[in-house]
Amino acid sequence: MICINCNSEFSPFVHNQTRCRPCVTLQQAKDGSHKKIANKLFHKNCKWCNNTFELKTTAQLYCSSICRIHSKRASVYKLDFNDYYDLINRKECDVCKSKGDFNHRHHEEMSLAIDHCHTTNKVRGLLCNSCNVALGNVKDDIGRLRKLIEYLERATTIPSGSTLK
Repeated sequence: MICINCNSEFSPFVHNQTRCRPCVTLQQAKDGSHKKIANKLFHKNCKWCNNTFELKTTAQLYCSSICRIHSKRASVYKLDFNDYYDLINRKECDVCKSKGDFNHRHHEEMSLAIDHCHTTNKVRGLLCNSCNVALGNVKDDIGRLRKLIEYLERATTIPSGSTLK
């Protein structure tokens, strides 16, 4: 699109924009409307964290990719903003109590994952990578877990102190 003031080419931020950003800013400074209008034209509140951010495209909903990822993950588990942050700010595995941090990239040594029932999609808590993989490998089967515990308890090749006895 071509600016009606300076004839330079620009990408519009709103559907009916006829001036480039520098010309809009200059015009608003002249008529004193820049304080009222600038935030509406080029700024938006993030759909997830509600922080005001400068638009890069008209379709932009989130201030960062992190907010987009958190929002998507919270909606998958049907958690609101506060419940989601209460969950991920616990900073420890619900099983082994190892310290970690919630990481949206997964599978890192100290990252915590949201554990959920794959049938109901209900969140059960946060697990470290080791506990999450172990639970996944037994397919959430309590009977299989009991058999594994019995197996470890009767094993004689494990060093003393490694089992419950």
